[in-house]
Formats: sequence, C-alpha cells, structure tokens
Amino acid sequence: MVSTVRKYMVNDLKEAGYLRAIKETDMEPKIMRTSGRISINAEHFNEYFKSNKVDGVIAVRDSIAISLMNVAFENGVKIPEELGVCGFQNTKYARLARPQLSCVDLPIYDLGAVGMRLLTKLMNEEKISDRVIKLPHSIVLRKTTL
Repeated sequence: MVSTVRKYMVNDLKEAGYLRAIKETDMEPKIMRTSGRISINAEHFNEYFKSNKVDGVIAVRDSIAISLMNVAFENGVKIPEELGVCGFQNTKYARLARPQLSCVDLPIYDLGAVGMRLLTKLMNEEKISDRVIKLPHSIVLRKTTL
C-alpha cells in the first residue's frame, strides 16, 4: 500500500482495512509512505523499488497511483503484467491515465452531502441518531489490474 507521510483519518481507515485484508492471507503487509506531492513521489518510489520486490500496489489516492505508474513506466515496468496498480477515489484522472487506472470508487458527492446534513444538524442543535454512516462503494476494474 502507498500512503502519505501526513496522517489523515481517512488514510488511517484505508490502512486498517488493508492490514485486515492482508492478515487473512500469507502475505507480509508493506506500507510505503510518500509525501503525496507528485514532484517528490518519483524519488520515493525509485528508492523503495530498489530494495523491495513489488507486484501490486494500492494507493490511497488516484494521483499517487498515477505518479507511481509514471515511475514504473520510466523504469520499463509493464503494467499490469509486472505491476498491478489500484487507486482510491475514481477521479477523472483514473480514466485519463494510460493504461486506465483501476480504483475503489467512493461516492464523493454523497460524502459531502451527508457531511453537510450532519453539520447543519449540529449547528441547529438537532439530535444526530447515527454517528457512523456507511456509504456504498465499488471497485472499478480497468487496465492496471489483471
């Protein structure tokens, strides 16, 4: 998994899910942390791949996944044959990337709408019945995974 150095609650939850899933397999969990800034990512990815054998990556954001794909391409790594890549968010960039990025699709608009409704209730001192609201998500398979 590729995450960011800065700690964000949303990334912490993604990492926890990754670790739960890995625990169910015989694989060893690996979390690489990068700045999240595309200009710095290439250096981090090159260093990491020199000392780690990687055949699949899930990144906490599409932009990080795509910058990783660019580094892989520059190093002659074939996607998805040698390296599968998956992002998070399903932004427009996932469809623009070549090959098109597989990703976890999050209902970004709905997240904002639900958050705004909760905030409005808090401001109006209304009762909030559900502290945890789960919204549907899906996996969009494109060209970066087999």
